[in-house]
Amino acid sequence: MTGTAGSVPTAEAVAGATAASDPSGWSAAAETGPIELNRVGVPDGPAGFTSALQVRHPGAQGRWAFALGQLASPQGFFRIGDTYRMELWVRNLGSDEQSIGILLADANVGSRPTISSQYTSGPVPTWRLLTRTFVATAPGEPGTGFYVNLPPNGPIDWQITGASVHRVAAAGTTRTTRPASTRIGFTAAPGTSVAACAWTREVGGHGWGNGELQTYTPNERNATVDGNGNLVITVRRERFRGEDEIERDFTSARLSTLGKVSVPSGSYVEASLRAPTGSGLWPAFWLIGANFPEVGWPACGEIDVFEGRGAEATTARNAVHTSTVRDPTEHVQSGWGIDGGTAELQEAVDARPHRYGVYFDQSVVRFYIDRVEVRSVLAEDAVAAGWAWPFSGPQALVLNVAVDGWEDSSTTALPRSMVVSPVEVWQGAVPR
Repeated sequence: MTGTAGSVPTAEAVAGATAASDPSGWSAAAETGPIELNRVGVPDGPAGFTSALQVRHPGAQGRWAFALGQLASPQGFFRIGDTYRMELWVRNLGSDEQSIGILLADANVGSRPTISSQYTSGPVPTWRLLTRTFVATAPGEPGTGFYVNLPPNGPIDWQITGASVHRVAAAGTTRTTRPASTRIGFTAAPGTSVAACAWTREVGGHGWGNGELQTYTPNERNATVDGNGNLVITVRRERFRGEDEIERDFTSARLSTLGKVSVPSGSYVEASLRAPTGSGLWPAFWLIGANFPEVGWPACGEIDVFEGRGAEATTARNAVHTSTVRDPTEHVQSGWGIDGGTAELQEAVDARPHRYGVYFDQSVVRFYIDRVEVRSVLAEDAVAAGWAWPFSGPQALVLNVAVDGWEDSSTTALPRSMVVSPVEVWQGAVPR
């Protein structure tokens, strides 16, 4: 690798990117045994590549299968905080709907300079580019390689070429010291409701698509202003039957600005909040496309700025949700443990307030905690994967605390509350 700190070296980390002469530098295995690897010529290869690796197995049956390409000097190549891009061209010559993905790891899925990955699926025998831009969060280790996660079950017949890992210039965002351009506050007498001109109290007990156990109510006992400029959303263990005639064992609140206030693309939006912990609790601060009534979810897009899971008290999660270009009803996501999306705070999220923010525009979504960037998702990576990018349009705000049906909430003492400061918006820049 050449270059000095601050430069952008062009050196390629993958030793046998296209298997130009033979498959040396690559290995492959499945739980049921070796996988056949051969170099083949591809006169119709993508991006000018004329050779590829043929990866075959007559009928893998197990929990894992992979191909692994060697990296040149992985210990010295990755520097924590620097930005890199990994790429691979793939095509499925089989007839089954199978998934294939790329990541950086050793054969045991350890030694990872990033937890980012990228996947595609489908039986169509056309070349597809898998690409993912990431920030290194750990150094490389001797065993770190270019890991191709193959389908673990059924016949495997894929071609791969153009494997690449290289450093790229980080696209920055403008920082500012000016005050917020918009402030969506919670100013009212203590114990009263939020301003109806900005917020709608979404109500009901139908599970909200996630198997949730609460009923969202219009009552001040579940969402109120505290008199100090904060919103307090409280989840309670109590039987309640709403107007939808669904009876549930928990009550809470969900507030949205959809149809009333939206945040334009090219903005940074932030709220300081102290979230409740406890098994089964699911506090969240998120954005949803303002065109949701017209196009539905996931086509409208969703940005989860902060989500907590009560049993994981020190973890703050984030995610991007959208649809595929080919099908506006097909959900895909980045984050929430898929391609990253978790940040460890080293203290419980209810220990003190933290500022959770996101910047979004036509090219990037960047997540921040206490104004330090923790993750980014690039439009170019999403588009290369066949994803729609709805974040060029305005987004509405949502605040809620759910009770999920996947964790046991019976031992969690209630009531518990999420306290949220005014939501602030900066256009075109991120506050220092």
